[in-house]
Amino acid sequence: MGIMLYQFIVGSLPFEGTMAEIIKKQINEKLPLKNVPYKAIRRIIEKATAKKQQDRYQSASEMRVDLEHPLKPMNPHKGQHRSSTSGIWWLISALLLACLAGYLLIFQSSDEDKDRYEDRRESIEREKDRDENRDKDNQKAKEETDSTYQMEVSQAKQDSLQNLAKGKQATPKKEKKQKVSSRRTSGAAYSESSSQQRERSTMTTGTKNFGYATFRGALKNGMPHDVNGRLTFKTSHIIDSRDPKGRVAEPGDYVIGEFSDGHLVQGIWYGSDHQVKGSIIIGK
Repeated sequence: MGIMLYQFIVGSLPFEGTMAEIIKKQINEKLPLKNVPYKAIRRIIEKATAKKQQDRYQSASEMRVDLEHPLKPMNPHKGQHRSSTSGIWWLISALLLACLAGYLLIFQSSDEDKDRYEDRRESIEREKDRDENRDKDNQKAKEETDSTYQMEVSQAKQDSLQNLAKGKQATPKKEKKQKVSSRRTSGAAYSESSSQQRERSTMTTGTKNFGYATFRGALKNGMPHDVNGRLTFKTSHIIDSRDPKGRVAEPGDYVIGEFSDGHLVQGIWYGSDHQVKGSIIIGK
C-alpha cells in the first residue's frame, strides 16, 4: 500500500531497473521521499514501507486512521490559496480511502476464493473416497463370484464321480471271461494307440475367428477344446447355443473357462470393464 500511495502521489514507482535491481534497492535503499511534496503523506509512506516489520502498520485499519485525518502541506499559503489547497487535500484523502477500500475488498475476495477452493478440494476428496470404496466392492463381488464358481465346479465334479461310480456298480460282472489271443490283444492295443495318436494330431493351439467372437486356446479339429480357453466377443451374440438361459454377451465381453468340441462347458463371464457378470455352467 505504501508503494501504491507513492506512485499515486508522485506518478512513478520509487525504483526503476530490472526486477533484480528493484528488489535489491527495496532491501538496501530508502524510498526517495523527497519527491513527495507533503509531510503527512511522506510520514504515512515512510511508515508503510519501513524495512522492519514492527515499524510498519500492523493492519489496514491502522493505516486508515492516519489517512482519515486532514492532510496539510509542508508550506501552506495564507488566504484563498490555503482554502483551495485544503480542498485538494480532501480530494486526495478521499481517493486514498477509495484505494484502501479496494485493497480490503481484494483481500476479502481472496478469502472467499480460498474458501471455494477448500470446498472444491474436499468435494474431490469425497469423490475419490467413493471411487475407492466402489472398487473395493467390485473386487469383493468378484472374489465372491469366483468362490461360488469354484464351489459349483467342485460339486459338479463330485456329482460326475458319483454317477460314474453308480454306473460301474450297476454293470453286471461277466460270468465267463472271453479268451483273447495275444495277437488280438496286441492288435487292439495297437489300434488304440493309433487312435490316440490321430486325436493328438488334430489338437493345435492358437486363435479361431468366428466373426462374432475370437477364441484363444487349444483347438481340436479347428474348434475350441481347452480347459482354460478365452472367448472374446466382437458383437452382441448369444454366448453358447446350448445355454438354457440364452445369455447374450456384448461387444468387449469375454468368457474364460472350459471348452469342449466347440462348446462352452463352464466358465466365468466378464464385461468389457473386466468386472464379473456371472458364472456359466452348461456341462458337456
